[in-house]
Amino acid sequence: MAQQRPEPWAPWMGTEARLRRTASPSLVHYVSRMKNLLGGLGAFFLMTASANAGPPDRDVLRVATWLVGSFDNHAQAAADQAANAPYQHDAAVMIGRPVDDPVVFQDGLYLYVESRRDGEPRPYWQRVYRLKKSAGQVRIEVFKIDGQVLGPLGLEPQMLSSLNPSDLKKEDGCDVLLDIKRDEYVGSTAPRSCRSDYKGSAYVFSTMRVTKDLVVTLDRGYDEKGIQTFGPSDGRGYEFRRTEK
Repeated sequence: MAQQRPEPWAPWMGTEARLRRTASPSLVHYVSRMKNLLGGLGAFFLMTASANAGPPDRDVLRVATWLVGSFDNHAQAAADQAANAPYQHDAAVMIGRPVDDPVVFQDGLYLYVESRRDGEPRPYWQRVYRLKKSAGQVRIEVFKIDGQVLGPLGLEPQMLSSLNPSDLKKEDGCDVLLDIKRDEYVGSTAPRSCRSDYKGSAYVFSTMRVTKDLVVTLDRGYDEKGIQTFGPSDGRGYEFRRTEK
């Protein structure tokens, strides 16, 4: 018999009971009311954050919830091939999973995000995001993961439960600031701030658009003269559409 896969928020199952034991009645009421608005996974983000630092920001919770799940760009890749587009996006999948443990991570909502090309055993992109509210925007801070856990983590997602802050190193200058636009969040890194030497680059400029069922990411490298070194040449990002919550 196939073993049932645990839900992505399984490590937090005890958070609601602890919150009800320790939090004030007004905070418990707030959490209960917001759970009705945000739904299942959003509720677990909400309870975890509330157990640590009081009621969290609704937009932060919304972005975090929308980034969790399984996504692919298969429709985009097929359309590129059919149209013989100048830039052909590789067929790929993106997976987002919560890694926030209220005992270890107490300064924001954390997500593990990976992307892998179809047919390749290991991800080409593995990062941890920390989400916060920042002056009316949602800030996504980007962390590299220690190499000793990076490989196994891509193959064994359950290892997220053993991830801790010492495994992470912040990528300075690479924060993505998302503007709030009704039913979507759109933003980018600051110009020329995210340094990278990949393929002869001096920096990377990244943009992101997040909706309930679509995540569009665009990473382009440039040298010191502003000449593009990698990434889609036509300015079209990878369009990852939700396949599973």
